[in-house]
Amino acid sequence: MSNDLIAALQQLPGSRDPYLSKRMEHRTNLRAKAQLDVRRADGDISVVFALDVSDSGIGFLSRTSLEVNEQIGLRLAFQHDSEFEHFTVQRGTGTIGGFKVGVVTS
Repeated sequence: MSNDLIAALQQLPGSRDPYLSKRMEHRTNLRAKAQLDVRRADGDISVVFALDVSDSGIGFLSRTSLEVNEQIGLRLAFQHDSEFEHFTVQRGTGTIGGFKVGVVTS
C-alpha cells in the first residue's frame, strides 16, 4: 500500500537511526519540524510534531494521549485540501509535556 504522507516525510532532512540494531525496520529521525494534523474518530483535529518515520509508520509528539489500536487520520498540517491517511496507534509513552506516539499504516 502506497502512503503519500510517509513518502513526503522521508524526503525531509533526517539523521541515521542510532537504534537500528534494535528495530525491525530503518527509521529516520527528522531534523525538520514537520507538523501533522491528527483526526480522531470523533472528528477532533489537533496538530502534532513528527519525530521519525519508517516505511510503515510515523512517530510523533502529541499533547494528548492516544489509545493503543485507536484508528486515526494523519495529513501534513495546513494542507486542508488533502485527504487524511489512515493509521493505527501502536504505542504511546508519556514524556515531558505530552506523549510520544507511534503509529503504523492501516
